[in-house]
Amino acid sequence: MNIQDLKLYIWDDFYPYDTSGMAVAIASSLEEAKALVEENHGWPYKLKNWGDYYTVPLNSPFAISVVGGG
Repeated sequence: MNIQDLKLYIWDDFYPYDTSGMAVAIASSLEEAKALVEENHGWPYKLKNWGDYYTVPLNSPFAISVVGGG
């Protein structure tokens, strides 16, 4: 895998219940990113409510913050 192929995938409305969840992955494709999140999440079935996502190239500074709520 070439490091230039990697992107940061961000879901900021991931599995919303009372508040929106968040998931992030660094991967070379959307499919790989989702697989990594599912593996990390540890659920025994495929996640369904991903929400929208966006990608960020890994060649410039980037920050994100999420405020808790409830």
